[in-house]
Amino acid sequence: MSPGKDVLAEDFFVNGTTSSGVPAITPALSAARIRAHKELSHLTTGRRSEADPNKPWNVRELLRETLEALTAFGRHADPSNLHRQVSEVIVLLQERAKIA
Repeated sequence: MSPGKDVLAEDFFVNGTTSSGVPAITPALSAARIRAHKELSHLTTGRRSEADPNKPWNVRELLRETLEALTAFGRHADPSNLHRQVSEVIVLLQERAKIA
């Protein structure tokens, strides 16, 4: 387990290191993470105004990139560290993503 109370993706891999098959966080997901921290949980002057044309979230892109990362995570994580239904949920999400 990682130090502190946060659980990280690395905690699910053998020896606590991610596999080379797991992609690095994409620029879009990194920006969304930073923005979510500001929008949801911080007192900040960096929040986007309602007039900002970039205010709406690009949900399709973020979901697609999240599903790609989740798929790689499920493929490379140590199975003994995952709940048995994780792979089933990933497959279900992949199937639903094809419909949308």
